[in-house]
Amino acid sequence: MNSLERPIRRILRSNFSQIPVPVPESNSGNLLDLTPDNLRGRVSAINFVFIGFSNEFGAFESGATAALFGPTVSVVGGGVATLLVVAIVRATWPVLARLGPLHALAPLDTVNQP
Repeated sequence: MNSLERPIRRILRSNFSQIPVPVPESNSGNLLDLTPDNLRGRVSAINFVFIGFSNEFGAFESGATAALFGPTVSVVGGGVATLLVVAIVRATWPVLARLGPLHALAPLDTVNQP
């Protein structure tokens, strides 16, 4: 590795690690659309706390697993664990599989109104 290659790699790695992930915002929007007006602030606050915590905890857990078992085992183990959680949730709450797309859901108080 030449003397110029290492700083370029560091710059690229640090810049690409800062790419935002828009998933929590899109989930939050759908969740708040289905929440009654009088509960939106509470639901938004709880959602914000759990999304923020899960991102930080997930980063810690990934780093700790990679440090203990190596990056390959960490990635493969994370994928297997994710599939197991999906299978357990589907078996425990089968009604979730029948909900359909989130954009088609409506609050209960507006479904039966003329």
